[in-house]
Amino acid sequence: MITHKDDVFYCDCGFSWLRGKSGKHDCEEGLRKRIAELEARCVAMAWNASPDYFAVLVEAARQRADKAMRNYPQPNYVLNKVAEESGEVIKEVIHYTEGRGDWSKVEHELIDNLAMLIRLVTEGDGVIGFTPPESVIATGIGIKSADA
Repeated sequence: MITHKDDVFYCDCGFSWLRGKSGKHDCEEGLRKRIAELEARCVAMAWNASPDYFAVLVEAARQRADKAMRNYPQPNYVLNKVAEESGEVIKEVIHYTEGRGDWSKVEHELIDNLAMLIRLVTEGDGVIGFTPPESVIATGIGIKSADA
């Protein structure tokens, strides 16, 4: 959505431009940043309601894992994604400690990593033929459907 005030136009993605100048842009990068900021705010709000910060991260990861399982069904390279997300956590922690990143990025990657771990123990990795033991699947550690 585009809004304007005086001679400045604003896009929902964060891009702005002056009247008479080109407003051509790609919303994707700005919207991704905005989504990450909103997710971080949601985690912060949940943290204020719950003293268990890790539980808040896990709940956010459960929701993200559920979405991934619906959008990208098996067979899927889940184990590879666990490794990739672990690397992203490491990168963001290094950036954070060097002053080149902020905590919301670390949090986002932690949630992604937890989501892939949840997915691994919930459904395994169909590409390599890994299936968790039935006793693990039966515990219900996985995701509760939005329909349930």
